[in-house]
Amino acid sequence: MSEHHPKDAAEAIKSESSASNGDLHDSLSATIARFPSLKSLLPTDWPHGSKFGITTTKMDDFAKRKNSSRYWHVLNLPLCVHVAGEGFPDEKARTLMESLLRVLDGFARDFGTATGARKTLEPLWTDSAWNIDPPEIWSVLATAFLAQTYQSNRVQIIGFGLKIGKGQKDADIQVRLNDGTVLHVDIEAWHAVKFANLDPAQARAELQRRVETKCGNKFKDLPNAECGVAAIICMADGINFDLMTQYSSLAGMYQLDSRYAGQSGYVYWAGGITNGHSTWFNLFDEPALKKYLADTSNTTR
Repeated sequence: MSEHHPKDAAEAIKSESSASNGDLHDSLSATIARFPSLKSLLPTDWPHGSKFGITTTKMDDFAKRKNSSRYWHVLNLPLCVHVAGEGFPDEKARTLMESLLRVLDGFARDFGTATGARKTLEPLWTDSAWNIDPPEIWSVLATAFLAQTYQSNRVQIIGFGLKIGKGQKDADIQVRLNDGTVLHVDIEAWHAVKFANLDPAQARAELQRRVETKCGNKFKDLPNAECGVAAIICMADGINFDLMTQYSSLAGMYQLDSRYAGQSGYVYWAGGITNGHSTWFNLFDEPALKKYLADTSNTTR
């Protein structure tokens, strides 16, 4: 597994399909116990409960179905915890999964009692956990990561999944900026970034189009005293990831133009795979959180 894609880790499930479901559950339980805050928000019978559908057969099927998926980053919580186990043979893949679990554990630790926090995590253990097109774990991770980013910059988190203004729409994260302004943050995962044939201006325009579409959908009825932010989480690999790191206009945040007066939006890229090496753990990792985004996060307004 030279590239250490999340989907590569799924291959290991096949070789262990002869293990019993009980052995699998015991292994997952031992690993998740290393992340006590996350464990405290999971259902008490995870992974043993039959309603979660965690069996060696289903894990094997998940590994097979990912081969026909258009997404290279296929992953769910059972697979993530499995690969993070101490006995997993691929050290880099294990490190990657451990870093993702640390983000979820940090979110549970810091916001476990906040309004909507447990609801935010629910796709990790409901039927959504087995979705491949798209894999929903990344939206959960992005919410957890951004919430910790705001907190690391002393921005107050109000809650998660709260209503926007008096309308029926909600936002993934609601924060209160240092000047008292309420800011709604809504996340969109772009699961198949394609920039290879675009120049920097065209690539930026495509990202801005996504931001504007999200803002136009979510924040049309925002009260004047509140702001809306669209966070586009880009899942890029190969040349697409290389371009995102090379084009400074794509990496970071920016203000929308005057058509969205009273609203602010930014493009935020999360990470990917390049040159055969995983870069996810550099971004979805607590120690890297403050270091990587301390400067840019102050430009959200």
